[in-house]
Amino acid sequence: MWLAYARLETYKNAKSVLNNARKNLPAELAIWIAAAKLEESQNSSKTVDKVIEKAVQLLSKGENVITKRAQWLTEAESCERADAPLTAGSIVRHSLDLGVDVEDRLRTWVGDAKAALGRDSVVTSRAIYAYSLKVFSTKRSVWLEAIELEKKFGTRAELFDILRLAVTHVPTAEIFWLMFAKEKWLSGDVGNAREILTEAFSANPNSEQVWLA
Repeated sequence: MWLAYARLETYKNAKSVLNNARKNLPAELAIWIAAAKLEESQNSSKTVDKVIEKAVQLLSKGENVITKRAQWLTEAESCERADAPLTAGSIVRHSLDLGVDVEDRLRTWVGDAKAALGRDSVVTSRAIYAYSLKVFSTKRSVWLEAIELEKKFGTRAELFDILRLAVTHVPTAEIFWLMFAKEKWLSGDVGNAREILTEAFSANPNSEQVWLA
């Protein structure tokens, strides 16, 4: 009833309705998600993040865990399908680490990303890879998978962004420089491809592959 009421109101009034709903039903996940989506409709990414962070803290901590990690990721995919990518990404960032042992994080997260992508949840998968790479910033295999995602589903700008991040975090990995230069070359930007290879020389002065490229 609260959600139906909020949908009939303007942004300001809907915000008030959902705030009251959270006071009366603090453990109702749908209300928290609706509040985040409402803020996303106003392009308020910081507020979206605050809402989701508070929701995860409230619903996933303590002895009586109401919402588990798997449910959060399912909600992220649902938000993606509902054209709420900011909310989906925020859910991933705040819930991905829940209940995962330190030694299992990389394997678990990569599995999550692949599973999400297998369900055509590109935004969710991208967010999982982004979070994973903040923790494992020098893991080449994860960079390669994130780059492949952008090659298949991202824009050219998104592909260039992930490649720039890869060469910045793992400058001694020749493959990332070569991929970056090739993609720039294929896009018709030969001058920039040359500049990238010049940077690659500085990071890998004895690389035969860079010289050949």
